[in-house]
Amino acid sequence: MMIFKSHFYIYAFLSSIIMLIGCADNDMPIKDKEEKPPITDEENPPLSPNENTEVALFNILNLNYPGLATVKALHEAGDATTALKELLAYYRNRKNIKNPNVTSDPPSDVERGYADYAIDEYRFYVNDNYLEDKILKKPYSLQNSDKTINWKFTPKGADNEYQKQLHRHNWMPLQGKSYQESHDEKYMLSWKEVYTDWIAKHSLPEGSPDKFKWYQLQVSTRIMGQTELFEYFKSSPNFTSEWLSFFLIHFAEHADYLSQYKYAGGNNILLSQAVALVFAGTLFPELKNASQWQKTGYDIINDQTSKLFLDDGMTNDLSLHYHIGILDGLYDLKRLLLQNEVPENLLSPNLNEVLLKAAKVVMHFTYPSYFTKNSKDCTPAFNDSWVKTRSVLNKNFKKYREMFPEDSEFEYMSTYGKSGTCPSTQIKTFPSSGFCTT
Repeated sequence: MMIFKSHFYIYAFLSSIIMLIGCADNDMPIKDKEEKPPITDEENPPLSPNENTEVALFNILNLNYPGLATVKALHEAGDATTALKELLAYYRNRKNIKNPNVTSDPPSDVERGYADYAIDEYRFYVNDNYLEDKILKKPYSLQNSDKTINWKFTPKGADNEYQKQLHRHNWMPLQGKSYQESHDEKYMLSWKEVYTDWIAKHSLPEGSPDKFKWYQLQVSTRIMGQTELFEYFKSSPNFTSEWLSFFLIHFAEHADYLSQYKYAGGNNILLSQAVALVFAGTLFPELKNASQWQKTGYDIINDQTSKLFLDDGMTNDLSLHYHIGILDGLYDLKRLLLQNEVPENLLSPNLNEVLLKAAKVVMHFTYPSYFTKNSKDCTPAFNDSWVKTRSVLNKNFKKYREMFPEDSEFEYMSTYGKSGTCPSTQIKTFPSSGFCTT
């Protein structure tokens, strides 16, 4: 496959591959699990939430939401303690709300390693570019000499991106997945301790977001991670009614802030903001502002559908890395709406057509190099430095096939050619973005 970009009627061949980012498997042997007594808060107490969570929670909770009648009656009777316990029981037992990103699949060895490293001297996983030991996949330690967390830490020689991504809390969902597999309370207690510490040291700013702690992309990522953490951990004996209150208060705080400050640029950051708001409102409809979060998210998505994607299906920043990421976010959104029986007419009617074009872009830009088994990179670099491995692309083609089950070309790509229709090898032009493939 050849890909060309037109500029002043001159086509330049793009073939340089700058950097490989993929999902590598850790082939270290899995040790037999040892039977250990569960750790409790009494043995390893987290920091106490520094606020009156009881009052704050009932200020943000919609007690008229179906299923909360008992909680409401107890609260009105002045029995807040029992009301909170009833609320926790409600959340543990509710079946009608589903998060499509919560999986029953066990974590990989690498993911489990990052979950454990976060407990060991606060070695928080940021991303694969920031590791103290890349062979062992060992993140840097944020532990101060007094055993506290140094949230201002930056590795020597690292750029600002480390601090930006540190505040996305990427390691926390990995601890949730590890807890689901092992039911080891150390993961739950680590989350409680670290998140409480982060909240205590990074209060909601007055005014617009900065570029670090409360930047829109950081807030969006934290919200998405928290929706997963809630489901992974809510059955833990250390997920108390007090912790439920603390969690919900700050979850609502995040969503309220995100809905207040829309990202000024119309790109993938604004879209991630919209998806996070729809997730927040859909997965926590018991909160008073849930419907407003949803509406803000839908309005952004509908507005951006025609602005973010060019007529030929390519995203307007011309980065295939971001293009695939945007598709992934919208795929998650469609699954969220489907699994929770949310009317699809809330979204623009031409969204499916836009997504189909966008998914076809990935197919045309990666075929046939995608079928080279020993190829470690299957995507052109374009104007960015990210490329995708064959296995990573396959995961995406499976998603495209799920979105468009009748499309035989996606069937071909997702099955590595075992079934379906082979894509055409003729020249394909993308006039809006200025690319062509041959």
